[in-house]
Amino acid sequence: MTTRGRIVVAGARLNCRGGDSREDGWIASRPFSSDVAVGHCIGGNGVDEIHGVAPAKDGSVWITGLTGSRDFPVTIGGPGKQPDYDTQAFIANVDPVSGAIRFATLLGTDSTPRRDISRGYAVAVGADGSIFATGETTGAQLLLPTKGAFREGQIFESTDVYLVKLR
Repeated sequence: MTTRGRIVVAGARLNCRGGDSREDGWIASRPFSSDVAVGHCIGGNGVDEIHGVAPAKDGSVWITGLTGSRDFPVTIGGPGKQPDYDTQAFIANVDPVSGAIRFATLLGTDSTPRRDISRGYAVAVGADGSIFATGETTGAQLLLPTKGAFREGQIFESTDVYLVKLR
């Protein structure tokens, strides 16, 4: 994707930080006018993956994915808790040049030994600046729906899609 004259890509890879075998999310960007890219690892001490990236009007990017890191760098408390066993979806706003995380929160509730998960797969920015993220959640009540939603209850150990809106 592109934002403010830069090409931005994101994903996940082993040894992003070098010297260890964990998988981290990464984001890389380069100006259209240069062959030099800058890259940054994003995550904690567990498995972290970035699956979705979208440009913001200010040149930053919104990302979503999954984390299994108890020390994932959240900037604000939200509905999610640090994962105990499996993965939690996250949504974050990142400066693609410096790698600075401006905002990050987890989505879903605490994972349990039943192997409940939530994962973020795509993110988009609306014309009014609203942030939308979608993904999947498996387990009992990982992401609580709003009253009047298409489906208000999650069946134990079923996998359902979710759509959240920030702002």
